Amino acid sequence: MVLTYFENRHAEPLVLDSLTIDFKYESQTTDLILVYSLSGNGLWLTKPKENKRISDAARLSSWQNLLLKIENGD
Repeated sequence: MVLTYFENRHAEPLVLDSLTIDFKYESQTTDLILVYSLSGNGLWLTKPKENKRISDAARLSSWQNLLLKIENGD
């Protein structure tokens, strides 16, 4: 599993791969395929020609719990 971080909407994402200990830019990785994307708006299934929203962010309890912990400084 990987986590990507975008500093802003136009930035190249940084990738943290659970199999390594280093952050790399997406352009430095050759073995990753984006399948799902999670944002404040929902969960998306990513396909080459389209992105399909498969859930609303409000329905993702783990995501909502994480946002609450961030807000509370936990």
